[in-house]
Amino acid sequence: MLKFEHITGLNVEGVAPAEDLIDSIREALAEGGDPAPGLALALVKAIAELETAKKSIADLEERMESTQLYVIGLETRLVESGLRFGDPAASINPSATPDGESLNPGGDLSK
Repeated sequence: MLKFEHITGLNVEGVAPAEDLIDSIREALAEGGDPAPGLALALVKAIAELETAKKSIADLEERMESTQLYVIGLETRLVESGLRFGDPAASINPSATPDGESLNPGGDLSK
């Protein structure tokens, strides 16, 4: 049979909800009281934190998906515009031909 004393010996360092749970059991046992009410409250708190974390993860995944769609849209528009990735002439000189030749060979940009 599992007793509260067995639970208080568990090593849950770094897991805040479990630490709170075990601390409430230890405090109740030290005072000679029944740890069940404290255990129930800690359990409800842990479940609420878990549900909040699940919602946060779902929201983050939704934002990531939205960002991915936005980036894909940007890439599509870039490709459709005729610009090529890794083409320094096209990215630096928008008046260059597709093969990188300047449309203004004299270098005078005022024309």
